[in-house]
Amino acid sequence: MKNSNSIVYQGSPGSFSHLTALDHCSSYLILEGRKTFSEVFEALEKGEARYGIIPIENSLIGSIYENYDLLGKSSLSIIREIKRRIELSLITLPGVSIDQIKKVFSHPKALEQCRFFFKNILIFKL
Repeated sequence: MKNSNSIVYQGSPGSFSHLTALDHCSSYLILEGRKTFSEVFEALEKGEARYGIIPIENSLIGSIYENYDLLGKSSLSIIREIKRRIELSLITLPGVSIDQIKKVFSHPKALEQCRFFFKNILIFKL
C-alpha cells in the first residue's frame, strides 16, 4: 500500500528535487531520495511512495528525455507542475582566484547548464 505521506525524488538531501519537495509539499512527512530517475519510477510503481518529483524540462538544456521515456513506459501520470529557478555556485578553497581553476567536477547536467559561463569565463571543454 502506498504511504499517503511520502514523496520520492532523484538525488540526495539538498538536491533541486528535494528542495522543491520541501518548498511545495511540506505537508508530506516522508521525503526519500533515490539514486536514479528509474528508481523513482520503480518506487512509485511498487507502491513504496505515493508521489514522485522529477524534472521534465530545463530552460537551458531542454527536455529531460530520460524522464519522458520513463513516463511513457509507465502507467504513472503527471498531476502537478512546479517551476523552480535553478541557481548553481562555483566553489573553491579560500584564496583561489577564478583564473587558477583548471578543472570543474560536477553532475553532467549542472556542467551543461553552466556551459555559457565556462565558455566565456574559463577555458573549459564539456
